Amino acid sequence: MSIGERIKKRRKELGMTADDLGMAIGKDRTTVYRYEKGSIEKLPTNVLEPIAEALHTTPAFLMGWEDDPIDYEEWLNNSCYKIPDAFYPDVTDPYERAKLYYLFKQAEQEDYLRDVDRSKTKRTFKNIPLYTSISCGRGMFVDDEIEDYIAIPDKYLTPGVEYFANTAHGDSMINKGIKDGDVLVFERTSVLENGMIGSFCIDNEKAYCKIYRHLPNGMIMLESANDRYDPIMIDVTNECFRIIGRYKFKFSIEQ
Repeated sequence: MSIGERIKKRRKELGMTADDLGMAIGKDRTTVYRYEKGSIEKLPTNVLEPIAEALHTTPAFLMGWEDDPIDYEEWLNNSCYKIPDAFYPDVTDPYERAKLYYLFKQAEQEDYLRDVDRSKTKRTFKNIPLYTSISCGRGMFVDDEIEDYIAIPDKYLTPGVEYFANTAHGDSMINKGIKDGDVLVFERTSVLENGMIGSFCIDNEKAYCKIYRHLPNGMIMLESANDRYDPIMIDVTNECFRIIGRYKFKFSIEQ
């Protein structure tokens, strides 16, 4: 590996950009790239040492004389990395103690990062009931008609809100991306705003998934997302009409 390749490798390990390194050594990024590409074959000591210092390593590592990139002397002399007196008391050589302590701190940091990663990837789920049908006569959800439960990651749900799922039938909402057989997840509510997709009970029939419109004349219009289907007009005095949910998202099972 060339000097330039070692400079680039070490820079990447530290998460530094070419601009970062250039700023640290008083050069521009173009010069840094020239160093890394080997355009400048021999780097003088007055260039190599500042680069090594900026990369927290040694000139010997950059020259390829050593395989270990860590500048333990920097560790030893930096008060931020003070080695506890009780740490490896049997090792008297200061540089060996610095090396051992560095490796210990690296392992400690790796354990911490693993714990952080585990906490980030740990997911909790909430089971949402999937109903085969809904008792529209009373706008009720009947436990006997639960077909299954769907596990939804909590991050997609609002705490304290009740959800339910229904299977889409037909192609009346195709232009909203809702296809026959899709599993639709709804947030239970009795209030919708114009243009929202919701789940509705009408005249004791099965629940409908439509686009909600409250017209100026007081009528409610439920639109399909397919021109083949006429809108459903609802008189608000109809006691058999109920809003039962607001559409949130879907699961598609592609064949």
